[in-house]
Amino acid sequence: MPSYWYWRHVAEDGVWRWRSVRHEVRIAVVPAAHEGWSYGLTHESGQPPTTHDKQPWHRLSRDELVCIFGYLYPWELERLEASLRTPLFLLAPAHYSHLSIDASDAEAARQWAHMRPSAAVQWGSRAVNLRTITQKQSRRSIYGRSLVYSGWCIEKMVCLVEGHVRGRAAMIERQQRAAGAAGGQPQQEGSLEQITVTDVDRLVEKEDRQLQLPRFVGPPITFHSLTSIIGLDGHSSDLFDELKWRMPRLEEVQFRSW
Repeated sequence: MPSYWYWRHVAEDGVWRWRSVRHEVRIAVVPAAHEGWSYGLTHESGQPPTTHDKQPWHRLSRDELVCIFGYLYPWELERLEASLRTPLFLLAPAHYSHLSIDASDAEAARQWAHMRPSAAVQWGSRAVNLRTITQKQSRRSIYGRSLVYSGWCIEKMVCLVEGHVRGRAAMIERQQRAAGAAGGQPQQEGSLEQITVTDVDRLVEKEDRQLQLPRFVGPPITFHSLTSIIGLDGHSSDLFDELKWRMPRLEEVQFRSW
């Protein structure tokens, strides 16, 4: 699928639509015997139209659906949980390669602000192929001076990262056991390569700050592939130190200038 899709669910006709600037894909969701729901491609830009928008001309495989639904935010997947089969609901986040905790998107900012840390850990544990994560904090101008709401949702980012590393470690352990039995080769231990903290011009809703980080069981996590941290500030630096994260391949750290 092309980059920069936006998603709209039209409940009244049961059709999901993915659109980019020049492209549209429609997927019909219809009941299927013994399966609960069936997903079929009904329209793609540049292809001949079907006789009816809800009559699929290509039934989508599980792998195709994982790629498609892997473009949705966690809370968008939660809204679809009733119509998504459990394996699909759990596997879609494995398609995430980049996550952005973005204060510039009003709906996303509200959802991130109210997400519980334990839920962020859970979603991170499913995003086992994450390569980059970006924290876009709110910046506003007061009396001509630009100020950053330092620390906005930084705990959610930490929980996502902790969940990701622990979830990937569990996946690699399973693969190693299977590879040992079959003589295969598991994936590399780490996938996360970069953590970025930046800021955007937007006033965001205040975060529920009394929520604390959960107690992470086991030794501090190791980032086997992390090579750079961009935009580190005092709050995030203190938090990373407190967690004692191990980064054996770290090559670059850029601190935020005030």
